[in-house]
Amino acid sequence: MEQYLLSDDRRIIREELKFFYDEKVYESGDVYEGELKDGLRHGIGRYVSTKGWVYVGDWKDDEQHGFGKFTRQNGSQYEGTWKDGKRDGRGIYIRLNESTYEGEYKDDKRNGHGKVTRANGTCYKGGWEDDFMHGYGKFTLKNGFFHEGEFAKGMLNGQGKYANETGIIYEGGYKEGKKHGYGTHTGKDGVVYEGSYQNGKKHGTGKIYKNKFLYKVKYENGEKILEMEWTEYKKLKIKQLENKKFPKERDTVEVKRRGQNLFMKMALCKNNACLKIRDRHMV
Repeated sequence: MEQYLLSDDRRIIREELKFFYDEKVYESGDVYEGELKDGLRHGIGRYVSTKGWVYVGDWKDDEQHGFGKFTRQNGSQYEGTWKDGKRDGRGIYIRLNESTYEGEYKDDKRNGHGKVTRANGTCYKGGWEDDFMHGYGKFTLKNGFFHEGEFAKGMLNGQGKYANETGIIYEGGYKEGKKHGYGTHTGKDGVVYEGSYQNGKKHGTGKIYKNKFLYKVKYENGEKILEMEWTEYKKLKIKQLENKKFPKERDTVEVKRRGQNLFMKMALCKNNACLKIRDRHMV
């Protein structure tokens, strides 16, 4: 148990109660042994439920409040701080033969920073919100595969990175757990793709580096529709620019043409009505 969970001066009392002040038996058959105040559980006490769970620790106004240990019938247990009958603060929750969570709680849910380790060897360490992985964190498998980055509602959302034991690496944008936006993918064969993703698939323009050559590529919904060696691609773009009329030149011709038309109209004007035609063309 982490030292921050329990002060040394009360560790023995709270771990194993040596004496009790009162005993209260409920209609359900549940039994409370400990301190009472105005008939309510208040202070240190043990509560044994006929449903199989046991709570030993602090009480306030008939609710778990302070430090306590809650054990279920199946052996799973939570040990840490409570507030108004709910887990709140730092604690450790052990699901027997499943997982162990050590970290922060708020309003009876994992909130803040914490670490969960599962029986299959996976581990997540990072931010939590309402029992979901949320904020910055790292999810690791026992074989070395990992996801690291910004999580939202249990999924990568934002900038992230993953790698596995075969050498595949991705670093870039995510949306709802899928690659999305700009990213860089390195395959186990050493081929590197740098470009756009959409809903987990390559989509849009990008670059590929393979066999010491650079290629311009374009994908549509994961399917490659263009691949051109980078030098050839640059030559093609230069040629397109050379054959293109630049906007500045077109704008100059258009301005001259409009100016000539306006001059002819003004020359024919003999009253104020014609001036209105001039104003309309100048807008």
